[in-house]
Amino acid sequence: MTAVGADRPAVTIFCGLDLDKVRVFNKNIFPLIAASVFMVSCGSDSSSSRSQASSETTSISEVTTVSAESNNSAAESSDPTADSSHRADPPPLPDGLPLSKEEIYDFFSRSAFVGTSIGRDRKQYYDSFGEDYLGSPVMLVKGSYAFYSDEGRRGADLQVEYNGTPAPARECIKKCGAKYVFLNVGVNDIFHSDKWEPVVDEYKRYIQGIRDLSPDTVIFIESLTPICEQGQIALLTNETLDKFNACMKEYAESQNDMYYIDVSTPLKNDRGALKDEYSRDNYIHLTDEAYRIWTETVIRFVCDYMESQK
Repeated sequence: MTAVGADRPAVTIFCGLDLDKVRVFNKNIFPLIAASVFMVSCGSDSSSSRSQASSETTSISEVTTVSAESNNSAAESSDPTADSSHRADPPPLPDGLPLSKEEIYDFFSRSAFVGTSIGRDRKQYYDSFGEDYLGSPVMLVKGSYAFYSDEGRRGADLQVEYNGTPAPARECIKKCGAKYVFLNVGVNDIFHSDKWEPVVDEYKRYIQGIRDLSPDTVIFIESLTPICEQGQIALLTNETLDKFNACMKEYAESQNDMYYIDVSTPLKNDRGALKDEYSRDNYIHLTDEAYRIWTETVIRFVCDYMESQK
């Protein structure tokens, strides 16, 4: 996708402080907008007041950046599986895998992915290859999704859904009967917090809720993906995400039937930030190439896991 340069006109539309409705047409001005919105919405509030504000203000991770090129194709991408003529050819599976395509697709057909707007974009990437891509895993994804919205405290429209019915993720997982669950959540909770450590505890409680209803489900924690250097804001930095990921890795390694997948490292530059070519908004949202690399990383990990279970 071609970036809109500083020499081209920029149009910014704000709808109050509902950041899910913000559209930025010049990615070079995003960090300034993000900082301004953060200051207005959070100010110098304490941790408790930020927590209250988080129930009223949409996460900044849902700011959508659209170049002129992507804006023109928005209508076509709204339902990529509606017309098979618009489906792209899926990328080939990585070389040297110990399992067949059929075995890999069968595994993911019994899987569910839970995520935020980053997961929503991942679903759109998968959908672009047709509804049978990767065995049609269940995608429980929602923009602005967070632990604090999982129970519906911010309304049902910010809960994940299964078969069109909003519910806590643990209930959706039980209903869909997923044997394997991939989690990529927590970034919106970190953004709305003064400290990242309590979010680790929230994550553990969230996972326990899944296990209480689906005790035989195998859980894969995917690392939170990095942010562009110029997109880091307040607590939401690559340093914070690295510390958070390290805690979740340690936790996963201490549990049975729980695994940690490092999907972040392949997307980082030599300074630990998201590579520019993998960013579509100079912030946290990813390009199709980033999703291709992410998916390949997960497939390789799953193959190793399946081999270890033989």
